[in-house]
Amino acid sequence: LRGEVARREQLLKEAGRRVQGSAFNSVTEYENARTSAAGAAADLPPLPTLFVVADEFTLMLADHPEYADLFDYVARKGRSFRIHI
Repeated sequence: LRGEVARREQLLKEAGRRVQGSAFNSVTEYENARTSAAGAAADLPPLPTLFVVADEFTLMLADHPEYADLFDYVARKGRSFRIHI
């Protein structure tokens, strides 16, 4: 999950630099450029929403308390990259 957040963050930086000279500030800005399909933005891939579903979340955290920080990180930072828990 951390890797996916990092990948999406890097995608917005690199695509923004290529299309407009600086990183995209949001997924919405990225999608607006992508759907305009003008120039360098024409080949931008879609950035789908990712939903993370954890059945028996409380039990999982009881067995693996180290995951608490990961889920907190994804809940805070992932939201801006369309990753939802």
